[in-house]
Amino acid sequence: MMKTHWRLKWDIFLSFQRETSHSFTDRLNEVLIKEHVRVWKCQVERKNQVLGPSLMEAIEDSVAFIVVLSPDYAKSHWCLKELAKLCDLRSLGRPILLIFYEVDPWSFRRQ
Repeated sequence: MMKTHWRLKWDIFLSFQRETSHSFTDRLNEVLIKEHVRVWKCQVERKNQVLGPSLMEAIEDSVAFIVVLSPDYAKSHWCLKELAKLCDLRSLGRPILLIFYEVDPWSFRRQ
C-alpha cells in the first residue's frame, strides 16, 4: 500500500554518483535543508551492488527525486539500479528532476 504524500518521511531523495558530484550535492543539500525541505542523501560509501533495505525504504518514502547526472553516473551499476527504482515510482506520480552536472544532456539521450 502506497503512503499519501503527507505521510512520506522525505520530500526529496537525492541520487548522485559520489566521486564526481559530491561537493555539488553537498551544496544542493544544504540549500534545500535551509528551505526546510526534508532531504534523504546517502552518507555512506556504496560498496556492494545490492540496493539495501534502508535505501529502498528511503526511496519508497520520498515524495520526489532529484537525480544529478554526472559523467560517471551512467557507469555506476548502483546508480542505474537506483534510477530504475525511481522510474518505477515515477509511474505512480512521483516526479523526477534531472540535473545535468558537467555533462552534455544529449550524451544521456544516446545511452
